[in-house]
Amino acid sequence: MRKKSEQEKNRDFRFAFKCAQSFFELSKPFLEEVGSDLNGGVLVAAQDPGALVSAATNLSLSLELFIKSLRVGLGLSVPDTHNFWALYKSLPNNVKQIIESKYNQKVSNTPKEKLFKLNVAYEHDSTGDGPKAPVFPNQQGLSTEVKPLLKRSSNAFVTWRYIYESVKPGERYFFITLEYSHLIILLETIKEYIRENDPKNKKP
Repeated sequence: MRKKSEQEKNRDFRFAFKCAQSFFELSKPFLEEVGSDLNGGVLVAAQDPGALVSAATNLSLSLELFIKSLRVGLGLSVPDTHNFWALYKSLPNNVKQIIESKYNQKVSNTPKEKLFKLNVAYEHDSTGDGPKAPVFPNQQGLSTEVKPLLKRSSNAFVTWRYIYESVKPGERYFFITLEYSHLIILLETIKEYIRENDPKNKKP
């Protein structure tokens, strides 16, 4: 079957928005549990890694679809990619300025003790090379502004969806970080921008 070209595809940004919201709702139970009890959430993730993987995958797909919904609503093309940064970087500068200003304000207004992330070490082979206990990469001083956040997390959907393929031969661990608090704040900011600028929500 011939694949439709970019010009031939018909996209409904409101339907994309609803799908994005649905995937976000699926991610919430686990992420809210971690947010209310980080230690308990880590224990849940260790006992049921599928809960973490499914929540991370759904959150990542939701953010991707919100950005794609925004692009469609703005009349922009939608690149055939899951990469967050590739989808976001070519948005109009005035749109990015508004989103990033609101995002920064939300982050500033959120107590630091409410901003969580999960550092995960996936052990592929307990007999492989490397220390028995994982030594996590140093992530001190990383900027949480939109550009570096999206660049670090750009392949989150593909990575989490195929995490079982991620360990390289001869390596014992695969390390991945889910900066879910900041990603959720960005997601909510983009969602608000879409709602505020949807003509259906504008009063005559």
